[in-house]
Amino acid sequence: NPTLDAIRYELALTLCNTETFNMDYLRRSVEAHELCMQLLKTSPDLPHVKALHASIRTTFAERQMRINKHKAAEDTWKEVLQIYESLIKTSPNVLLYERRHSDTLESLAELKVRQGERDAARNYLEQAIEGLQIAIKRSPNSPVIRMQLNRLIQRARRQANTENATEPVPATEKFPAPGAYNGQLKDLPAGQIFYSITYGKGAMGSHASQVNKEERWKLVYYVQ
Repeated sequence: NPTLDAIRYELALTLCNTETFNMDYLRRSVEAHELCMQLLKTSPDLPHVKALHASIRTTFAERQMRINKHKAAEDTWKEVLQIYESLIKTSPNVLLYERRHSDTLESLAELKVRQGERDAARNYLEQAIEGLQIAIKRSPNSPVIRMQLNRLIQRARRQANTENATEPVPATEKFPAPGAYNGQLKDLPAGQIFYSITYGKGAMGSHASQVNKEERWKLVYYVQ
């Protein structure tokens, strides 16, 4: 019944976005989830229904994270990733879902940081950045995408600087001493240099396809 489905959708949306019905947020999310599951049975391919489902599942994942149910949160966020990947392929509103996909990857990175899995956290952040770099090529004038991309790159640099404090220096071959670097360039953190090589900075493009991770670190220590 299209009319009944429309009512279910509007009610689920209202439950998610307002503090009505004298319910706490978790209870409203549960009620919205039940309505959304009914909608998915009758209209599984409608983008706005799938997006609502992803939003509700994200609420559950955030709560699971807060109460330290990390495995459950990871499984829920991976489910959300699959929904957004499907929407990116089929929905006309690609940029919105690319942003939300990136947000979900960032949440997974934060989860892995809490679990002490640095490599997994770095991998999720790099996936989030790569996805937004694709999005910015499609829509170069989008300030929202650009701000989100810059924020993620800064976060990745901070994380690399933290790891670099304890990470052993990769073995390097003997090179001639580099020329003098003065001023701010001389004092750049190793992580910032690494991510500038990886993702580019200013007029310089990304060199990730030309030098692998170990070679990038070698370049960092060569410059320093």
